[in-house]
Amino acid sequence: MTKCPQCDRELTTISLTQGKCAIVAIESYELVKDIKWYASKIGNTFYARWWRRGQKTKYMHRLILNPNSNLETDHIDGYGLNNCICNLRPASHADSAHNSQFRKNNSSGYTSVSWDKTKQMFVARVSINKKQINLGLFETAEQAGKIAAEARKEYFGAFAPDVSRPDFSKKTNLTGSK
Repeated sequence: MTKCPQCDRELTTISLTQGKCAIVAIESYELVKDIKWYASKIGNTFYARWWRRGQKTKYMHRLILNPNSNLETDHIDGYGLNNCICNLRPASHADSAHNSQFRKNNSSGYTSVSWDKTKQMFVARVSINKKQINLGLFETAEQAGKIAAEARKEYFGAFAPDVSRPDFSKKTNLTGSK
């Protein structure tokens, strides 16, 4: 049996469609084992969901965490199929968005960093309450990335994405795929 590297709980997988598997702690298994779950891709991330005509869509992570209806469930490691209870936390929509992964069109390799064609430099910026805060222009993506990471930690606290975090599936040998 594989153990969670964050909390040492025993983990198991739940088979999904599209050749995917969701990761759950053994103590959550009883909640989710009898439901036919589907792999659902939202943006760059897969999630386990259940849907039946005429009923509201249910997500495995919400069923396990059971947050207040006005809150979302944030996956701390950014991996939507890792539903170990230690990886889930209640969050506002804004907080959950702060912890999002790279966008598909990211070409700098750093969150909150882009190339300014007119100035021929990298720009670092963060978005807070729908307002862009410009952190400056930099000659290298690495310099801009460092400043952007510091700003995200300052502004977003625990919800700042940990860009140094290793891929959960590689750490646990649970790949999220069959």
